[in-house]
Amino acid sequence: MGLMTFRIGSVLCGAIRKPYGIRRETRRSGYVVKNMIDIGIALADAAADVVGCDRLEYGLTPPAQLGILISLLYTKYPALEAISGSLAFTVNDKKADPSTVLSQGDEVAIVPINP
Repeated sequence: MGLMTFRIGSVLCGAIRKPYGIRRETRRSGYVVKNMIDIGIALADAAADVVGCDRLEYGLTPPAQLGILISLLYTKYPALEAISGSLAFTVNDKKADPSTVLSQGDEVAIVPINP
């Protein structure tokens, strides 16, 4: 396997197999974006059904906030936004709001709100 390049807002769905090294920059419109952060997303129940898998991985440019990630998800999966009232977001197993700053390797979980 060669080097893997993450683009701004790129997404991988399903099992992720990373090669020995990950290229930490990408060219977009002639600009080089460096120091991208990898964010894992675990989806449960209805969120996983809507998206079609239970695990996503996004590459984002820092500083990235949870709200930016949520916007990207809702743009890519409009049906996810339709059920947003029944979903909660956590970052590294702690309840989070849209202003939460994301760091390299953070794990975001999208879980149902308990009635």
